[in-house]
Amino acid sequence: MAGMTEKAPVLPRLLTYAGILPFAGLSGGAVSLAVRAANPALIHFTAFCLLLYGAVILSFLGGIRWGAGLMNDPIDARSVGLSVLPSLAAWAMAMLAVVVGVLRPALLILAVLFAVQLVWDRQAWRRGDLPIWFGELRWAATLGAILSLVVAAVFT
Repeated sequence: MAGMTEKAPVLPRLLTYAGILPFAGLSGGAVSLAVRAANPALIHFTAFCLLLYGAVILSFLGGIRWGAGLMNDPIDARSVGLSVLPSLAAWAMAMLAVVVGVLRPALLILAVLFAVQLVWDRQAWRRGDLPIWFGELRWAATLGAILSLVVAAVFT
């Protein structure tokens, strides 16, 4: 099937891979600071910045699903309704870290939420609601996000 080997257009590919850099940089920064026994507040701040970046990206992914759901005729009410959940869940993880003060569990839960989003997105590109090349990008980006969040949680 020709669509299965379809490559992502250059711009989405570049932007997706560039979007992985803050995950890797912030996670690597938290690890580097922890290994050097830096000020715990600085380690915490770096990991919190990673959490916030992850929350923004998860919200963005929900927005993609919102847009895809609106493209159907009739509008896919289920997808549009569910598409707000990633934003709400990401916001809840930020609040968990800020209000309750539990950064490590928030990072780990956010990693799980990225995995759940990937499974949901996989259904969409297999159904044809999203381009098949979107799947290629999502696998790479999600793996980078999950690894970064888990590594930061371990060292925070």
